Amino acid sequence: MDHIIRSTVIESSFRGNNSITFPSLEMYPSEIVLLKGDSGSGKSSFIHSLAGLIPIKKGSVTIKGHGELNEKTTPRNWRKDAISFIPQKPLFWASLSALDNIKLSQWAKGISAENIESLLKKLGIQNLINQAVNKLSIGEQQRLSAIRAFISNAPVVFADEPTAALDKKNTWKLIDFMKEHQNNTGCSILLSSHDSRLDSIADSIITLK
Repeated sequence: MDHIIRSTVIESSFRGNNSITFPSLEMYPSEIVLLKGDSGSGKSSFIHSLAGLIPIKKGSVTIKGHGELNEKTTPRNWRKDAISFIPQKPLFWASLSALDNIKLSQWAKGISAENIESLLKKLGIQNLINQAVNKLSIGEQQRLSAIRAFISNAPVVFADEPTAALDKKNTWKLIDFMKEHQNNTGCSILLSSHDSRLDSIADSIITLK
């Protein structure tokens, strides 16, 4: 079976002139890899490097059909088509509604989806569709951020502490939502988390030290 994403050992710029080195990675269709480690071990920085948000100084990342990210270049549509990203701190246009933020993301990625309300319902936020995002709780924003990431059908999804603000009920709603999407698309999901509840869904675990 061919990999979806493969990275060599990579070294990335970190806090000015400092650098940090991350292990190699291979992920395959419908695989979930859990990234663990103490605070400050570099979990978020690893994901940001793979996503092309932190410059790579050495090494490379390849996503099948989308080219190679390295110290010299980032493929033109890397963040548009190759990956989706659930950041640790949800980022939205605060004054726009939940629905308009989703539509804005769709426009930016050149996609359309007709089932947004049903997706919101699966994560229990369908009644907030017209609410300004700055009025939502952090947990509600995290769930909205997950919907925004998964509607793009990118082959690789990075999720940085996606359940940090969720209770048990909503954590499992999100897990079921992710796995259903994965079953439909075959995407690979890299999760960064301290949440031991995610251990049981991971196909493999990488621990940074």
